Amino acid sequence: MARHILKTHDDLVDFVQGCLLYGVGGGGNPAEGLKALEEQMEQGNELAWVDPEDLPDGTWAACAFLMGSTAPLTPEKIKQREELGMGAWIYPRNLIKTTEFLQEYTKRKISALIPLEMGGSNTPAPLAAAAALGISIVNGDFAGRAVPEICQTLPVVNGIPFTPATSFDKYGNKSIIVEAISIDVAERIGKYISEVSFGSTGLCGFMIPTKEVKKHIVANTMSDALKAGRIITKAKKSGKDISDALCGELGFYKLFTGVVKEKPWEDRDGYYWGNHIMEGTGAYAGQNAHVFFKNENHIFYLNGKLIASSPDLIFNIDNKLQEAKLNDHIKINDELTILGAPCKPEMRSEKMLPRIGPSHYGVDLPYVPIEQSYAQKKA
Repeated sequence: MARHILKTHDDLVDFVQGCLLYGVGGGGNPAEGLKALEEQMEQGNELAWVDPEDLPDGTWAACAFLMGSTAPLTPEKIKQREELGMGAWIYPRNLIKTTEFLQEYTKRKISALIPLEMGGSNTPAPLAAAAALGISIVNGDFAGRAVPEICQTLPVVNGIPFTPATSFDKYGNKSIIVEAISIDVAERIGKYISEVSFGSTGLCGFMIPTKEVKKHIVANTMSDALKAGRIITKAKKSGKDISDALCGELGFYKLFTGVVKEKPWEDRDGYYWGNHIMEGTGAYAGQNAHVFFKNENHIFYLNGKLIASSPDLIFNIDNKLQEAKLNDHIKINDELTILGAPCKPEMRSEKMLPRIGPSHYGVDLPYVPIEQSYAQKKA
């Protein structure tokens, strides 16, 4: 059995740092993800992942994930939340509850969870939920990175229904999406539920027979995150720039270094939309860059030219903190290094690209793999 166990607190920190990196600006708060793992380790529950071949036959895997916008709450929304009696969280680990809720509703034995995506909390949280429930979690996820929309995942492309899906938020509000006429409508329903919950709810859906899981995941991403996190920790301890370490050891591309000068953003339809407008420093002095995000980073322009786009990965590295950084944590005058990397091959399929490529975000240009565009940039 291929099984990897997080044995020490250092393992937890490294894993969360790697998950944060692969969240490409989104994917949830790493502090919440680390806390969820720490709680399970303190309780003596094993934090481990397995390959899909090791799952028991005759049972089901499901996907438990957090849905919502990462946009900061306005003072008006905070006041409204308090007026509705939704102050302190009652169920901070609501992925456990939503998984139990789906099993109860469907009468199907869930023996494993699959993360929807990578991210600082959106990968650790289902790992912690699986540990609490005493079930497995798969070494993989549905996208190999964080994505803003459910339609941008492999199960959707492969025809796996999302519904029935349960929702259980951190205040105890429960609901079931029994059926939806399309994945886009299902997502819309989920987003509205998350808006009622002031930004986040826990969903569980995509029930897959365990013997079929391998066909619908991007494999080994949990191990990839741990490896990246260890590279980051090693570089920081040795005083090396983590951007250089990631480029040297994982083959990432350094796209830009500069200071954030403008940050127009909005909370729209349950998503965090915005742009980081940057001026170059160091080797990039006199140049400018523009990163567009919808929860996560999706488009990178250098001097007005498209250099990288989803499904490829565009990372924010905080030069002062020497770690990856969430889009909602980035402020004016932050100095960032923007890195890029190729996505997993599954995300470049003919069926996937219209859902996640530049055209999906309103850019009237074809998708060009980052390894090609970067070579052209260097020429």
